[in-house]
Amino acid sequence: MARFDEGAVASAAEDLWRHRGASLVVSGSQDTATQIVVHAINALLGNIGTTVDIESPSLQKQGDDRSLAQLVDEMERGEIHGLLLYGVNPAYDFPDAARFARGLASVALTISFADRLDETASLAHAVCPDHHFLEAWNDAEAVTGSFSLAQPTIAPLLDTRAAQDSLLTWLGKEPDFYAYVREFWRSHIYPTDARGRTFDELWDHALHDGVYHRNVPAATTPFRPSGPFTAAWQSAAHEVGGRRRSFAAPAADRYELHLYETVAIRDGRHANNPWLQELPDPVTKVTWGNYLVLAPSLARRLGLESGDVVRDGDPGRCSSSCPPTSSRDSRRARSPSRSATGGSTRGKSPTASARTPFRSSRASTVSASTTAAAWFSRKQVDRSRSPPRRRIIR
Repeated sequence: MARFDEGAVASAAEDLWRHRGASLVVSGSQDTATQIVVHAINALLGNIGTTVDIESPSLQKQGDDRSLAQLVDEMERGEIHGLLLYGVNPAYDFPDAARFARGLASVALTISFADRLDETASLAHAVCPDHHFLEAWNDAEAVTGSFSLAQPTIAPLLDTRAAQDSLLTWLGKEPDFYAYVREFWRSHIYPTDARGRTFDELWDHALHDGVYHRNVPAATTPFRPSGPFTAAWQSAAHEVGGRRRSFAAPAADRYELHLYETVAIRDGRHANNPWLQELPDPVTKVTWGNYLVLAPSLARRLGLESGDVVRDGDPGRCSSSCPPTSSRDSRRARSPSRSATGGSTRGKSPTASARTPFRSSRASTVSASTTAAAWFSRKQVDRSRSPPRRRIIR
């Protein structure tokens, strides 16, 4: 567990308390107990209803890992007879992609709407390529009460069809998603408009602005923590605190690994775009590659230099205490033009400390930096040509 500056934490707490009702505490952790503690802190600071809007929550990032795992189980049991895949590529980014692919083979009919033969589309029985989003009509409710409209800016460049038009066709309806969206707005959104406008006026105004905001009633009473809520956050605080105390002090052969998505490639869904591959990282300036960033002291102790290509031993033969190995031959990658100095703000939550955190199926370029964390970015390849090798971190 990484050390932290207790003085800095106390100073931040004082600053938050001075700005009660105008401050905000957030956490990138998916841990339920941590999220409960964060919510309790915001409630204590009086931020609920001011900086924290619980009446108009964001409807983005609604993925359900448990439901997806359940789907894989049902596919393996032969209970799924048809599967439509829209805007997803689980054969690439599902944690156990091989298992998903095996389950997909048991489905009688699989249809992908991908615009290219990605890892999942290449396994489907049929691929019905969707329009690019700049070629199609669409609508969305990213935040409760805010309805967005998307309209085509160009005619389709290739022989594609909007996924929504495909679904309408298979339902035996007219494949005109524009008319379908208008009718949906007329029957579901227009009745909530209290401004006395005709539907055409509302539609034209929303189309002009790109969004229609529906008034959502604000909370009439301030948030008052209840007894069950207090008990819940106290229990969560004990759980988080006990979890931290259970970690032993860092040893010389123990490291903490931070994984993060690069600015250009992110999760890799657009890794087939060479322009993004060529976009330098704003800190390290690295393009077309992955890298491992170490503290200078750790790099010296391991005998590593900028530009070395390292591999954490042989996963099949090396014990858990094997140190990383390096090569400095003609295959050595060119070192970044500037050392990384990034902090932890853009990294994912750190994994638990392990003896060998850098276990990878592919070599990585080393760059010394002033940060005390080890950063490891996932290399992306042109997935329009061949599937990438999945990283294995045991």
